[in-house]
Amino acid sequence: MPAICNTLLLQMAGIDFMVLTTCLENFRRILLLVCSSDSMEDANGSGYFLVDPVIYAGKMDDRVPMDCIRCQSVLAKALGPFNEWQDRLQVAYEAGYSMIHFTPIQELGLSNSSYCIRDQLALNSAFSKV
Repeated sequence: MPAICNTLLLQMAGIDFMVLTTCLENFRRILLLVCSSDSMEDANGSGYFLVDPVIYAGKMDDRVPMDCIRCQSVLAKALGPFNEWQDRLQVAYEAGYSMIHFTPIQELGLSNSSYCIRDQLALNSAFSKV
């Protein structure tokens, strides 16, 4: 039986729950118990918590609903020089994407992998070639 890392008393819909977090090597498991018991053997269920991000935008910091975000990931090193980016990114705009995720734009290392950065402060020179 794994050791208990954390215990939290929680009330939802008028019912008291005890939430036990157990440590298992590289992850944590959540056990939910109705408060009549504090034994892990009496657990009424188990699972994981999913915490959705919260994004605010605009002058009034309006909350952006997650279902309205359509994100396109772009391999930045494949876009060519900056003067060609607008035309290439226009396709994502016309397809209805509301957010673009770029892989790193810094100077790349020997492997030329997008995540092998040679210099964090230098822009990839391929973006300025004509």
